Amino acid sequence: MARIAVITHEFDAFERRRGPLLRRDSPYMLFDLLEELKRRGHSVRIVAGTSARPEADIAILHVDATVTPPEYVEYARTYPFCLNIGAADISKRRVSGAVIDRDHGWRGPVIVKSSLNNL
Repeated sequence: MARIAVITHEFDAFERRRGPLLRRDSPYMLFDLLEELKRRGHSVRIVAGTSARPEADIAILHVDATVTPPEYVEYARTYPFCLNIGAADISKRRVSGAVIDRDHGWRGPVIVKSSLNNL
């Protein structure tokens, strides 16, 4: 079976313990997928930060940020295969062509989205 490393930011709370029985839980859908993979015999290790480097056949880059810090992308590249490495920047200007500026001439309603939340 595969050894899977899930790379999270050192400050991300990927999983937590909740309820009277302190069951593990997560706000991320990936958590449920990983639980199913474990049930099927795969091993999963959550790696918070870049200091440890467990052996793994595949890594999943799961940093909860608009732009993944470069050191996490470099770290992810050390694995033989890494899912999500191509999604290190999901900012509006990077993933959408639906961007206008004040000289565009559009007269309809717009949603203003700042790029300042990824600093």
